[in-house]
Amino acid sequence: MTKPIGAPPRWSLLTTLVYGPGGPRTISPSSAASRRRSAIAQAAVDAGQYQVLAGQARAADLPRPTPHFTVVRRADGTEGPWRTHLTDRDLGEELRALQGAVYCFVAALSMMRDSEVQEIRRGALTHHYGTPALRSHKLKNEPGPVEEKWWIIQPVATALTVLERLSQHPTHLFITLATPGTSGHGRGTGRRGISAPYAIDTFIAHHHTTGLEPIPHARVRPHQFRKTMSVICAQEPDGEIALGIQLKHAARRILANPTTHSYAAPDGAWMREFDDRLATAAAAKLTGLLTARTTGAPVAVGPAAARLHAGLDRAAAQLPAPADPTPSGLQALAADPRAAAELIRNELPELHFGTLNHCLWQPEWAECTKHLPENEGGAPLIGACQPARCRNSAVTPNHAPVWVAEQHDLTEQLRDRRLPPARRARLNDVKTITTALTQDM
Repeated sequence: MTKPIGAPPRWSLLTTLVYGPGGPRTISPSSAASRRRSAIAQAAVDAGQYQVLAGQARAADLPRPTPHFTVVRRADGTEGPWRTHLTDRDLGEELRALQGAVYCFVAALSMMRDSEVQEIRRGALTHHYGTPALRSHKLKNEPGPVEEKWWIIQPVATALTVLERLSQHPTHLFITLATPGTSGHGRGTGRRGISAPYAIDTFIAHHHTTGLEPIPHARVRPHQFRKTMSVICAQEPDGEIALGIQLKHAARRILANPTTHSYAAPDGAWMREFDDRLATAAAAKLTGLLTARTTGAPVAVGPAAARLHAGLDRAAAQLPAPADPTPSGLQALAADPRAAAELIRNELPELHFGTLNHCLWQPEWAECTKHLPENEGGAPLIGACQPARCRNSAVTPNHAPVWVAEQHDLTEQLRDRRLPPARRARLNDVKTITTALTQDM
């Protein structure tokens, strides 16, 4: 309470506790029941049973017990609810921090522009070519909103599901939030759209009050998420084409244009750090194949699977003998994965990683370049590969989810009698791969 000791209670706050936010504004002295309540409250104050609230306290500042909150392990080893009490004002800050966290997560992992993120609406989750996606509207360089789809991962879908519950707007998800327990009619409350810089800064500031690992001090803005993820994705096989689609730089053809190049161009300092991590990741992929081969786990199916297995066997034969009877080669892999990766590169110098398959490039067998002029066929076109037909193709268990999703999507399309013959033939190719993955791995 804000009154000095001995002063009357704050009846307006006490009324909120008794009746709730939608009840009367004060305890009326006109009834005997209300007068009895007033006497009980005054007696409690006189006995010292009160709480002093600093400043211009309102109902939103009253702490509420939260015994039902999620139990966490504290720094001292004890367990309990992550908060024992929470005011409506605190809850409003938590919800705004949650909204900011969802914004950062969605913007970073979808590579959407700020305007596109803020156009996300209820029911946005969908599938696009068998892969989870979300619908929103592209505004930049368009005469009006144009609906587009962006591929996402399941955690992004989960975040948007949470945001749907948080939003009080009939259509849009990112809105100006009201403090719980208030009328919700404050300036700008409930309107669609947020200030992205403010939401990001609010989330970071709140994060630093939680005791979690601090976020490095830096100015963070929406376009930086898009830029950083673009640089990372550009290092992956077919990354430039995928970026052109996801960034919505590709308008009439499925090729990345010069704008995509500029987004994917990192600065020197960033690239030096990334190169080191990329080399580590590449070594992990190679040694993962070798580990699977030396322990008898399935490695690959497809026309080039036998060549891949033979190359891995030759690399395994050159590994130092383990000092104990552990499975062959595991100690050497764990001790020096980059050295093991170098052995694989020496045995399989033309191995190229891909999203749908791996290519063991031999130009005379390549399906992807056989229609190109002789002077243009010096490297594989991973994006034009025909994995079920090309003799350079090997498909691993890591590729299986993409193939299963593609088969599901094509099977659904078969219900349409107007499906072009080429799409029907494509289903047979996909079934060849998925059947091999199911039976042989």
